[in-house]
Amino acid sequence: CSPPPPPPPRPSPASPRSLFVLHMHRLPDLVLDAAPSVRQRLLDELQLAVGTVAAMWGGEDFGESLRIHQEASPVLQLLDEERSCAGTLAFIDANLFLLVPFAPRSLFLAGGDTFFFGLLDAHQIASQVGARGIGSYWRWQTYFFMLKSGTGEARRLLWCRHPGDERCSGELQVSRIRTVQPLDTPQGEPCLIIDAAASTAEGTVLTLRAASLQSREDWIVSIRTMMSSS
Repeated sequence: CSPPPPPPPRPSPASPRSLFVLHMHRLPDLVLDAAPSVRQRLLDELQLAVGTVAAMWGGEDFGESLRIHQEASPVLQLLDEERSCAGTLAFIDANLFLLVPFAPRSLFLAGGDTFFFGLLDAHQIASQVGARGIGSYWRWQTYFFMLKSGTGEARRLLWCRHPGDERCSGELQVSRIRTVQPLDTPQGEPCLIIDAAASTAEGTVLTLRAASLQSREDWIVSIRTMMSSS
């Protein structure tokens, strides 16, 4: 069998962009990423093109104007030429998005509503083989995290290597979370510490690194919101 897909790369911060998804007749959806300075010009050019085609061909398949819809959802499904789902566009930040194949059985799209999601680095122990045998060390590993809503055990914090994965690398019931607190590394990197109850006396502690202070705040607020409503 083929190896699992690699984790999505962590995007670097970008300047504000305008993202357009064009739904076209008998063609797959087209995603355009444009600077805000050319947004209106692009819309004007598209409107002119639609009007030209309508005037040339006419018919019920061609409208006379460009229909513009502003989407507020952070997750959009992209369609192919047969209007079947072919891809998923997911915003993990105001100016950052993931573009992945459509995977209806993935944890991201199935198994309850996803209240919040994004990329976080988990601080975890790993093993390596050296001249003196097998040793261990701490490292940061990037995962795709999802906060699932619902009732009872459906409220979970899941993480996996890729948004299309059908099995998670780890999970934590929201009802087990005792506290979630911000903490910076000695290098000034924004982290959050999740303290959860477990079957052992020590419990479970997750140290997660966020890409920015805003991302960390969004995660803390989302987890606390889920905790308070459980």
